[in-house]
Amino acid sequence: MFFGNSLTAGYGVEPEEAFPALVGQKIDSLGLKYEVINAGLSGETTAGGRSRVGWVLRQPVDVFVLELGGNDGLRGIPLTDTRRNLQAIIDTVRRRSPGAQIVLAGMQIPPNLGASYATNFKALYQEIAEKMSWC
Repeated sequence: MFFGNSLTAGYGVEPEEAFPALVGQKIDSLGLKYEVINAGLSGETTAGGRSRVGWVLRQPVDVFVLELGGNDGLRGIPLTDTRRNLQAIIDTVRRRSPGAQIVLAGMQIPPNLGASYATNFKALYQEIAEKMSWC
């Protein structure tokens, strides 16, 4: 399952050109028995993702690709909120699909909100990924 914002949803491109569809084509060409689900939603924030993750995880998943946070950064949402929401999404996936591999897509934003915010925004993904590897 690909869970994210407009990048995942494929905003501005045909559905078969969105990156989850391209990954699905590669999976199919390798004969792997996975079904790709694109659960991207344009404009999604981590808070929005947190509120809908339980709904999209009605069935267990094997791999969960989490691509959220870019809209948080562009809106200047406090990094503590983004971190808390991403962690809550990860915790929900672990509860609903304990055997799932979770892939966290790191993000960067332009320095419009200041170099410190942009640097700390980028670093929060590494921090969460390192925490995930300890669990």
